[in-house]
This record gives sequence, C-alpha cells and structure tokens, in this order.
Amino acid sequence: MKSPNLKTIALGTAIVAVFMFSGLALAQGPGGGPGKGMGRGAGACCDQDGPGRGLERLAARLELNEEQTKAVADLHAKQRERNLALRTDLMRLRHELEGEMLKDQPDAKAVKSLAGKIGELRTAMQQNRLETRLAVRQQLTPEQRDRMRFVSFEVAFNGDNSNHTVRHDHGTWSCTCNFFQTRGVC
Repeated sequence: MKSPNLKTIALGTAIVAVFMFSGLALAQGPGGGPGKGMGRGAGACCDQDGPGRGLERLAARLELNEEQTKAVADLHAKQRERNLALRTDLMRLRHELEGEMLKDQPDAKAVKSLAGKIGELRTAMQQNRLETRLAVRQQLTPEQRDRMRFVSFEVAFNGDNSNHTVRHDHGTWSCTCNFFQTRGVC
C-alpha cells in the first residue's frame, strides 16, 4: 500500500481545519460572538452584545423614551434582516475563495473575482449599517444627538490592483493597502 505524500496530508488537514472553523463560526452565530463581527464599528451602537442588551445601554445613556426605544429597536431589526442574506452570501464566497486558494494551481482571475464580490458585499453591509445609524439619529432630539460622538468607521474598497480596507478609529487612520503599510499614507 502506498503511503500518502506530504501534499495530500497538508490538503487533508486544511480541509478538516476549514470545516472545523466554519462549524465554530456558525455555532457562534452572526457577528462571531459578543462585540465582534464582520465589519461592525459604525453601526454597532445598539447590538454589540446581541439584540437588546446594547439597545438597553443606549436607551439609558441617551435617556430615550419608550417610543424612541421601540423605533430604534425596529430600525436595528430591519438592518439585521437586510444583512442576513448578505452575511450568508459573504460566508459562501469566503468558502469559495478558500477552496480556490487550496488548489494546486489557483485561478488568479477567479480569486480576484471572488475577492471583488466579497468587497462588494462588505460595502453593502457597511452602507446598511450607516443608513441605520442615520435613521437612529433622526429619532433623537438635538440634545440626545449632542451626547453622541463619532468614534470610528470602516470602508472596504474594491481597487483596480487589489481590495483594501480603510479605518478611522479613535483619531487614528489605517489602511490595509501595501502603500499605506510602507509609507503611512495612501
């Protein structure tokens, strides 16, 4: 009987790892656990700890009345509903990309195409979060809006050469592009 070669063992191990980690991700549900997730940040004011808990904190901090609290909860429920299909598509595309990258000869055109589609979905999800955030602000009084402050945001770009993500977090800019990594600007 012929013994498996190193490439076969590595491929088998990688496939098992992908299934194990995807199972863990699915077990944690959308967002990957408390306060974590795919591109949270700008729109995560009310559901960092899952639906309800973050909203309770927001309502207490801004002294929202019952009507405002219900309106904000409804807005976030609609956002979660809109992003559910996008999240599902995003996970599918990530698995497709990983599958392509595991091939002995990955198709560069397919990899770029999948990366572009992933970037488009992340951008759509970010736009949904920002739309929700703007709608939440409309529910607030001027005094309540004054108590809120801008802390961070994230934008995914589908560039001609590559995809990259720009972040502004607590006054600090960052970007995943090679130019920014070497020069500090892009």
